[in-house]
Amino acid sequence: LNYPARTESIRSVTLQAKVSGYILDQAVPDGTDVKQGDALYRIDPRDYQAALDQVKAQAERDTASLDYAKTSLTRGNDLNKTGYLSKDVFDQRTSAVKQGEATLLADKAAIQAAEINLAYTQIKAPFDGRLGRNQASAGTLVSPGGTVLNTLVQLTPIYVTFNPSETDLVEIQKARAIGKIQAQVRVPGETQGRHRGELTFIDNSVDRATGTIVARATIDNGDLALLPGLPALTSSPCL
Repeated sequence: LNYPARTESIRSVTLQAKVSGYILDQAVPDGTDVKQGDALYRIDPRDYQAALDQVKAQAERDTASLDYAKTSLTRGNDLNKTGYLSKDVFDQRTSAVKQGEATLLADKAAIQAAEINLAYTQIKAPFDGRLGRNQASAGTLVSPGGTVLNTLVQLTPIYVTFNPSETDLVEIQKARAIGKIQAQVRVPGETQGRHRGELTFIDNSVDRATGTIVARATIDNGDLALLPGLPALTSSPCL
């Protein structure tokens, strides 16, 4: 069974900033094949580094205050037992320790938030794929959900989507009940299909207007020759 088809990426994302700032540089050229975790763009981190240093200093100050409050409470506990310290003063020292502990927890949360924001100044690849055309040159002011920096598409494996007729659907379903359905793909300029994979998806309804159903094969595309959007011819020789 042969069908006209179209290649589609399994994953495709628009790269945008999660923090505001000026683009310092693009780490890799346009069109580069990157791995998950590779650095793609860098936003000026100085404001976020300063914010992190500030909350760390605040945490150190609050830690010192808490240490003093705990020492004062320990002394007060001994005095309270001998009656040289009133219960009200002792309660105040106990409250000071609890407040200091709560303040330190808030400081730790602030440090974590500042570290996250600082990490966001480096935009990394969320998955293996190919980078597209840069849309934000160095010096561009970006903001969360604002300027698009680039696009990243996954090329391997890749989908090939086609539309079997409702009459072919019965035959395809019989073949799926027996085992996996192999598929091979031929793109313009090729005399034979050299990319192979298997049928992995059939939609849950038939289009009444066309009498066809959406089906999809997953192709390895190890040589990265297939790009999303290519017209193709899909055939299933085992049918």
